[in-house]
Amino acid sequence: MKTIIQLSLFLLFPFMLRAQIVALPADEEENVKDICLMASTKQFAIDATIVKEDLSKIYSSLGLSGEHIEVMKCNQLKNSAMAYWDRSENHYYILVNEEKLNDLTNSYFSHVFIVAHEFAHIKKNHFNATAIATNENKRKLELEADEYAASLIKKMGGTKEDCKIALYALKHPQDDTYSDHPTLEKRLAAVERGFEVLPAPVITQKFKNHLPDFGTVGLFEYAGELDWYDIQAYNKESHKIPCSIMYYNNKYWIYWDTVPNASGFMVRWNYDEYPTADIQSYFNQGYHIKFIEKMNQKWFVVMIKDNVSFDQQIRTFNINNIVNEISDYCNKSYLVQNIIQNSSSTYLVLFSKQYSVSSYSFAFRNTFNDLRTWYQQQDANGYNYMYLLKDIGPVWFSFMARKPGATSWSVRSFNGSDVSSLNDLLHQGYAIDNVTCNNSIYFTLSR
Repeated sequence: MKTIIQLSLFLLFPFMLRAQIVALPADEEENVKDICLMASTKQFAIDATIVKEDLSKIYSSLGLSGEHIEVMKCNQLKNSAMAYWDRSENHYYILVNEEKLNDLTNSYFSHVFIVAHEFAHIKKNHFNATAIATNENKRKLELEADEYAASLIKKMGGTKEDCKIALYALKHPQDDTYSDHPTLEKRLAAVERGFEVLPAPVITQKFKNHLPDFGTVGLFEYAGELDWYDIQAYNKESHKIPCSIMYYNNKYWIYWDTVPNASGFMVRWNYDEYPTADIQSYFNQGYHIKFIEKMNQKWFVVMIKDNVSFDQQIRTFNINNIVNEISDYCNKSYLVQNIIQNSSSTYLVLFSKQYSVSSYSFAFRNTFNDLRTWYQQQDANGYNYMYLLKDIGPVWFSFMARKPGATSWSVRSFNGSDVSSLNDLLHQGYAIDNVTCNNSIYFTLSR
C-alpha cells in the first residue's frame, strides 16, 4: 500500500494550508503518475521550480550532500502539493500543481516554511508514525512538522512572522478534541518552540566509522539526533542494512552490514508502543525481523526482505515464568533471537527458526562476569555457537546452541575508542552476529 502525506495549499491571502494522512488502496498501480491522475478538482498552486530551489536551500542549511527527495510537476493534483512515499521503491517525492504561479505570496520564507513543513513530514518519518491513525496522533504529527519547519526557517535566516503568515490564514478548529488538526494557538506555540533551538546536525555528515578497514560492515557513532531520513540516505549510498541500533554514552550507534540478496528493508522508528500491526503486515509481505529494541522508551525495528524464509514468533511473558515459557518454545525448535524488558513485570521475546541446532542452553545472570563464567562452561560442554548475548536491564541473558558447521565464536567489548580486538577478529574471518551495550558495547562473533 502506498502512503502519502498530503499538504493542501489553499492560497487565499496569503496562504491556507492543510495537511492530512492518506493511504491509497492496495490495488493502485505502483506508479507516481497514477497519483496525479487521482484528482480532478484543481486548486491553487506553487511552482515546482521554486519548490526545488526551496528544498535545495533546506538541504544546504543542513549540510546534506545530495537531494533524496524528488520534486515532480503534477497539475492534476486535487490539492496544490503533497509529500509522497513510494514504498515499492523506498523513494520520496513532493508533488506540486504549478497551474497558478501568481498565487505565491511576496513573503519568501513563508513559502519556504510550507516546503519545510512537507520536508519535516518526510525527515521525521511520519509515514511510519501513521500506523496509529487517531486524531490525537495526527495533531501531534502536524505540530512536530510545524516545529521542525520553524527551526529550519530560523536557521536559514527567516523570522517567526514568516512562519505565522501561513498559519494565520488557516481555518483552525476552536476545539481540536475531535479534529485531526490542532488549534491555531497550538500551532503558533509550535513555531515558538521551533525558534528556541536549531535543527540537530544531519547524521549523514556527522558520523564516525570505527571500522573503516571493512567495506562490507561499519560501526557508526552518531552525533546528535538520529532519524529515519539519515538512515535511508546512508543505505542509498552504501547498500548496507542497519543491523543493530544502540544508545550508548548518550549517543546513537549503528552496526551496518551487507545482507546478501536483500531486496528491501524497513525501519519502524520511534514508536511509543510496540507496532504489532505494522510488523505483522510486513511479515505477510515476506519480511523478517533483523533487529528489535526498546531504547529511551521508544521502539525501533529493522525488517529485511531476502530469499531466506524462516518462522519468527513474538511473545510477551511474565518475568516470573520466563524460564518455562522460553523452554517450551525452544523445545519446538525455536531459538531466542532477542529478549527485551517490556515493563517491570514482562519480557518481549523474539523467537526464530533461522538455524537448525541439535541442542540449546540459556541462562539469566545478575552480572556480566557471572554470565561469562556460565558461557565458558557451556563452551567446554560443546555448545559451539552463542546466538544471543543481551543486557536486559537488571540481568544478563545468553542463549547458546550446538550448531552444525560452526567452528568457533568469541565475545569482544568496545569502550567507544579502542576497536583493535574487534578489528583483529574481523580480519581473521569472523562475522558479527549480535551487538548489545551496557557499560561497554559487546559483540558476539562466529566463523
